[in-house]
Amino acid sequence: MKSMTAYSQVLFPLKSRRYRLEVQSLNKKGLDIQTDIPSIFLNLNIPIRLYIASKLERGSILLRLKEESVDKVGIHEEDIHLLKSKLVDLATKSGFSKDAITFEMLLDKATNYQTQDIEMKDLEPHLNECLDLLIKMRINEGQRLKADFTHRFHLISETLKQIETLLAGSSIKVKNKLLERLKQLELSGHDEERLLKEVIYYVEKQDVTEELTRLKSHMIQMNDLINSKESMGRKLEFLTQECFRELNTLSAKTSELGVINLTLMIKTEFEKIKEQVMNIE
Repeated sequence: MKSMTAYSQVLFPLKSRRYRLEVQSLNKKGLDIQTDIPSIFLNLNIPIRLYIASKLERGSILLRLKEESVDKVGIHEEDIHLLKSKLVDLATKSGFSKDAITFEMLLDKATNYQTQDIEMKDLEPHLNECLDLLIKMRINEGQRLKADFTHRFHLISETLKQIETLLAGSSIKVKNKLLERLKQLELSGHDEERLLKEVIYYVEKQDVTEELTRLKSHMIQMNDLINSKESMGRKLEFLTQECFRELNTLSAKTSELGVINLTLMIKTEFEKIKEQVMNIE
């Protein structure tokens, strides 16, 4: 199980400069990737997005790449000489004095010159490191959510057992109570037969066996999912909605006050589960 909420960053040198790479992940139904990168990396925008998509399945992803500093010591002497020769030649042809070419100008131009040939292979190891850290944080957060789900599933299962205990024999009790009332009314045979059918219909209408069975089945599926290695967020969302549907039907069908109160307790737990499920990949 992986959470979609995570953050990671790495610092690395590249072409005489130092960069800070940050990746932030938030919950989203699909995969949405946004990038904030320097202009010299714009040609890598699509490869960066494709690489992220190969590692992550869901989430709102924001990648930021910022220049931290320039390492002028890392500039090669041959770059300085080559640039000076080109600038002197350009100045001479344009009618400007070569004295206008300063050492600071050469350092700046040499740094920009070095960054012109950045390729995806240069960035990929650092991007991979940052995404691996992000995934590790997603897994750690996912384990915390898994423990929380396991705890809530146990509470819900125990509450369902209490509901089953309360409902055990309730149909017979209701039926006997209604039949006793019919005897007190001293109805004729024809009226008694018709009302007996109504009693049976009323008792069957209050039967919530199917709802309880489906609830327990959904719970088993959810528990299996959180213990699997597959992407489970969407499936958990669907099963949570189905559980709410069964609980609503159960509340509407039963007349037992104790059952209604226990059902409300289960709904409260599922509300908390629903909030957490939105963060699952």
